[in-house]
This record gives sequence, structure tokens and C-alpha cells, in this order.
Amino acid sequence: MDDTLEKLYQQFYKIPKNTPRAKRIEENYQALKGHLNKEDFVTVLHFTDETNLQLREVSLDSFIRGFQLGWTLFHQMSGYQGITDDGKESEAYSRELGSSS
Repeated sequence: MDDTLEKLYQQFYKIPKNTPRAKRIEENYQALKGHLNKEDFVTVLHFTDETNLQLREVSLDSFIRGFQLGWTLFHQMSGYQGITDDGKESEAYSRELGSSS
């Protein structure tokens, strides 16, 4: 199930581009590149990559949990409205509708 949700995440979530934050990140990247020696710069790149991967994992986890919450709420509301999992009205709901008209 998580693989399916990850595919949905990849399909629907796109990283915003050309934001003020992205511009500041690029400016800081260029400033660091000019001030660090190669070894230190590579260390900073590794740190940045790991941070980005961690943020992606958090974002994906948040998406999956939100999707699962929405799915659970949908099923609870469907049951509340008298609709069964197969999309048909439950007998009790049909009787209730019949008595209220």
C-alpha cells in the first residue's frame, strides 16, 4: 500500500520552483562555493543531500498519513450516510429513508 501511496505522492506533489526561498538557497550555495575549499564544500554538499532526503521522507510520511486519514474519514462518513463498502445503501438506511418520507 505504501508503494501505491508513494506513486500518488510523486504524481501529485511537485517541488515549488522559483520561490524566494529557492533563490536564497542558490545565493547561499554560490557564496559557500566561493569561500570553502573543495573538501569542505563536498562535506557541505553531503550534509545538504542528507537533509533534503530527510525532508522528503517527512513530506512523504505526512502525505501518506493525510491520505490514510482522509480514507478513514471517507469510510466513516459513508457508513454514517448508510452507504456500504460496495456502494449500495444499507438496508437500515433504506428503512430509515422510507420512514422519514
